[in-house]
Amino acid sequence: MDQTGMLLFAGAVVLAIAGVIAICAVIFLRPIEPSRQPKPVTATRRHESAHADDTTEQLVH
Repeated sequence: MDQTGMLLFAGAVVLAIAGVIAICAVIFLRPIEPSRQPKPVTATRRHESAHADDTTEQLVH
């Protein structure tokens, strides 16, 4: 009974650690992707709009 109890406890600890790691991964990965994506996207959109404005100005001139 002692060995099975230790095995069950070790399994519970491993599952708990895996769960904490999974939760932390979900918490840290999800906000980082949206926060990283819009900033370069807005920057590239600003550059694209700036380039688009330049091309329209060149076309106009």
